[in-house]
Amino acid sequence: MHRILPAALLSFAAALATSPAQNLTSANALRIHFTVSPPYNRQPDVLRINFGLTQVHSAYTNRRAVLWDCDQQLGTYASPLFGAHTGALNLDPGASFKSPTSPWTFDNAGTADFTSIVNGAIRGVIDFTIDTGAMNIPLHQVNLNMVQATSSAGGFVVTPDPTVTLAQIVPRLEGPSPGTPNGNNTWTVTGATPNSVVFLGIGTQCMPLPVLDTIWDIADPAVFLPIPTDASGSATFTAFVPPQLAGRRLLVQGTEVLGAASLVATTLSAHTF
Repeated sequence: MHRILPAALLSFAAALATSPAQNLTSANALRIHFTVSPPYNRQPDVLRINFGLTQVHSAYTNRRAVLWDCDQQLGTYASPLFGAHTGALNLDPGASFKSPTSPWTFDNAGTADFTSIVNGAIRGVIDFTIDTGAMNIPLHQVNLNMVQATSSAGGFVVTPDPTVTLAQIVPRLEGPSPGTPNGNNTWTVTGATPNSVVFLGIGTQCMPLPVLDTIWDIADPAVFLPIPTDASGSATFTAFVPPQLAGRRLLVQGTEVLGAASLVATTLSAHTF
């Protein structure tokens, strides 16, 4: 698969598009892949996502984040803090997650399962989004750190830090809707290149795989379907999900070909019908 998948993706090089602007909007997502490296000096119960100095072009209302172990959702975060602000804004942290027993409550931290972080098995992914507006997050500044909390906003620094393997602004893939078998279901892409093509891969097994300058997350894509985008960079795909898929987990992810040797993968849709 490691040999076949890059070749399959590169075969779409005829669908070249220009590189999207590196600004986060409500249509796309900042997708962060990371690894951890125990043993730690202390057991972590807080994970912080740091962005440093950002520039908010128009108010974002709410910041949101989802923490994944590949295709398994571990926790969610949402905060309206600074949601009406425009201009320079330091976001250290921009979001945080805590274990269920942690005393950490800073900025509405999301509660998450820390088991795979503690044991080092996590295939870490964070999807960071905003509800409205637009902001610039310098991607080279994105970093993660961990804490063993002793209070609502304090604690001991945990080392070593997680390693960010890729921080990339990508199109968002939402769905399936309604998410039930024996009927039509729709997946929606937003934030892609206008008047271009997104290729949707469908599979059942999750395994992050670096391909050129992106990370593809489906280990066994059965098919790549070309989905044209409209003038706003949006696209939809509707398919009948047969009743025999009830109880089965389906992974869907898109990719754009941005140049002869440049790809960007969308966020991952992971759903059990």
